[in-house]
Amino acid sequence: MIVKTLLTVQQSLSHYYKSCQPNDVAHNMCFEVLGFDIMFDNAMHPYLLEINHAPSFTVDSNLDAQVK
Repeated sequence: MIVKTLLTVQQSLSHYYKSCQPNDVAHNMCFEVLGFDIMFDNAMHPYLLEINHAPSFTVDSNLDAQVK
């Protein structure tokens, strides 16, 4: 699911990456962190809920810390 989603926006992501440092192709210093929220039903079928452009890395509980 994540790979197929990224393939659909690959051209846009490539454009943004190249615009970060257009003259420094050798080092490829630009990257993107995306957060995928996926829910599974009782039959373990995945459903994509949302993609976060700037996911939070803060933790609010011990379980949250373990997951992240």
